[in-house]
Amino acid sequence: MDQPTYQRYQLSKLSTVNYQLSKLSTVNYQLQLILHDGSKYAMATLKSSKLGLSRIQQARKEKGWSWNAEDDTCFLEASQILEPTGTWHTGGPYAYGVSLGTWKRFLAGKYPISAKTFKVYCQILGLPWEEIVDRRDTHSSASKQDWDEEIDVSCFYGREEELGQLEQWILGDRCRLIILSGMGGIGKTSLSVKLGENLQEQFQYVLRRSLRHEPPIGDLLTEIHTFLCTKTEPQIPPAIEEQIAQIVEFLRDRRCLLLLDDFEAILSRGKLAGQYQKNHQNYSELIRRIGQERHQSCLLIVTREKPREITALASDSSPIRALKLRGLSLEKARKILTDRGFSASQNGTNQLIQLYRGHPLALKLISSTIQDIFGGEIFEFLKQSTLVLGDIMPTIFYQQFDRLSTLEREIVYWLTIEGDPVSLSQIKNDLRFSGTSSSEIVAALESLKRRSLLEISKSIDGFAEFTLGTVFMKYITKQLLDEFLREIETILEGRSLQNIKIMKTHCLVSPRGERNDKRDLILRKLQEKLELTLSFADGLEEVMEILKDRAMKDIGYAKINLSAVLSTNK
Repeated sequence: MDQPTYQRYQLSKLSTVNYQLSKLSTVNYQLQLILHDGSKYAMATLKSSKLGLSRIQQARKEKGWSWNAEDDTCFLEASQILEPTGTWHTGGPYAYGVSLGTWKRFLAGKYPISAKTFKVYCQILGLPWEEIVDRRDTHSSASKQDWDEEIDVSCFYGREEELGQLEQWILGDRCRLIILSGMGGIGKTSLSVKLGENLQEQFQYVLRRSLRHEPPIGDLLTEIHTFLCTKTEPQIPPAIEEQIAQIVEFLRDRRCLLLLDDFEAILSRGKLAGQYQKNHQNYSELIRRIGQERHQSCLLIVTREKPREITALASDSSPIRALKLRGLSLEKARKILTDRGFSASQNGTNQLIQLYRGHPLALKLISSTIQDIFGGEIFEFLKQSTLVLGDIMPTIFYQQFDRLSTLEREIVYWLTIEGDPVSLSQIKNDLRFSGTSSSEIVAALESLKRRSLLEISKSIDGFAEFTLGTVFMKYITKQLLDEFLREIETILEGRSLQNIKIMKTHCLVSPRGERNDKRDLILRKLQEKLELTLSFADGLEEVMEILKDRAMKDIGYAKINLSAVLSTNK
């Protein structure tokens, strides 16, 4: 080997040594962070040895504590140790790091949990953690995080079961893609943020983004690339397809948790649910590849409506899962009311929760109304015999209503008119003047289900029946009333049925001659509004005279509706 070649060889070796020293320095720095309890991005994690796991199970049985912690004394004791100045109550919220998910992982001994929580769980079981820990598997992780919004979930409760389910899917079943859906205000965002906080120790990278402002996919991919890549990795390629491929490669090489909230913002309005806007089609490719290709990361999509392609792929046996959030149970919903000064045994508590179907945001808002207007007396509020939405819920529901296709709106109007759950055959019969086929109606019902708006039950005969949630139906009743009122005013102005639709396609009189509280309510409200219009009856009677010889196939329900409005006035 000549002298120049030998010198280059020695310099290469020196460069390699310097690189290894640099890596060692980085590791030492990370270890220093781990030993510092106040570090946000680096935390030690521990799990039990096989012998330690046996001692944990024995101590748990002696305490009488279950896997699912029906008696949450263990969480209360752990919270008191972790945060002695806090006040902790049955049902939560608990101290940071204490949850059903960490408890189950601690008892299973398969995955590590926060070192601080591990030690506290050992302490409440009366076990010295030094004798329980698996020293061969103790490790640390420096978690790099990027949260676009600071969302406070310190008062998180009522979703422990769903939180545990999501943690099991991500840590136990190694799911790559999860869709968390539900109607507005049901608690999706809070649950996703709490999940991210609980699992941050299990991932090298945690990134959360809201798509509320409809970012182009190129902007999102650039942010993800910048967050995940190192200085030695290639620059962002120009083509979107190449950028997506590079992101998926990152997800293979490192363990990442990505949270995308408000996903419905990039989906189309006025069409059946789950279709991407024209300028956001490439999101579909990103979601498809993350869901179907092998990697060690997880993407959680939080949305009011599910993308169509994911609905078909999700199943209990695949790494793609879907969870729909529903209203809270009586027990969990009571916690909302007790936190706002109501007694758990107060007269009317259960009726109030059932009236609002356990919708958490609606209960929080209405509890303030009851305190301010009804002196905190729930029963006095219930005697008003009406469901109050306040000034926030209509805005939330409008955002969902505004996204519906024309046929979906016709269906939700009919479900509101019917009030009680109805069968598919009844919906088809109701829509007979809308000019829609059976297949179109079925597709629209599936779309409403993807939007988390449709409630499906079984009849006595075992057939599916459809209705809307009580709170959303209240909002639709107001929309329906306004539609009828606008069209009647149009009729009065022109003395004709031109440029009207809902009067022809929806009927406020039961064709079966049965009493229907919902129809009666709308008719009565129409009458109250129309009484402010002078001589409206004379104008409608003129139109009725014009319609008397018209066939029903030409005018739909118009003659029946106008007759009902006039008879209500007599």
